[in-house]
Amino acid sequence: MGKDKLFLTQETSRPFEFNQAVADVFDDMLHRSVPFYTNILRQMAQLANNTMCQFPKKNIYDLGCSLGGWVPYLIQFNDAVNYIGMDASPDMIRKARRHEKETIAFIEQDISKLNALPNAGVIACNLVLQFIPVAERARLIQLFFKSLPLGGRFLLVEKIHEENELQGPYTQFYHEYKSANDYSAIEIENKDRALKNILITQTQSHYEQMMSDAGFQLKNTFFKWYNFIGIVAEKYEQ
Repeated sequence: MGKDKLFLTQETSRPFEFNQAVADVFDDMLHRSVPFYTNILRQMAQLANNTMCQFPKKNIYDLGCSLGGWVPYLIQFNDAVNYIGMDASPDMIRKARRHEKETIAFIEQDISKLNALPNAGVIACNLVLQFIPVAERARLIQLFFKSLPLGGRFLLVEKIHEENELQGPYTQFYHEYKSANDYSAIEIENKDRALKNILITQTQSHYEQMMSDAGFQLKNTFFKWYNFIGIVAEKYEQ
């Protein structure tokens, strides 16, 4: 696993993109930048497996799958899981394909342009919608609802923001977390600048409203760390 040093000297004007350089260090970047990341993957796998017991012939869609890091956690529970990972980055998909086998496939696909997800049982977006144009997010969540069977689940993990006085301390706590994981102050500053207007957060209530508007019910927050959340939503009625 390559060490993430991309923002030590990167030009501060260069926007973040999921290119080959990022793909080469992405595992390290995730584990040093996302609190409890492996725990999130395990929780998502448990929730997905619990659902797929009802739908053994249906698919798990991992939208914005990056390097396919969720796969090892999924197959701990079901080695025959029907998994389809999609990502717009050819560099990510190329590396993700090391996980491919008969029931596991990866497709290069811009999920903001999706119009169908055939035979879905679980749909997961792990730190992905935050990179999708805001205007497309509600439409995609509506598509997820339409694509799932009754009892199917949508798993959402996102970085969010608060619209109150807690946002300042939460940002500070996150920077302290990254500093504790050996990111320098200049790396943290440069990456924040690179992500400006690329990673666009919304509030938890905004996402929950979009899920409700689409028809999802029985929402629950299965993970929360300051500005990082995991929400599970289920489809109960058309």
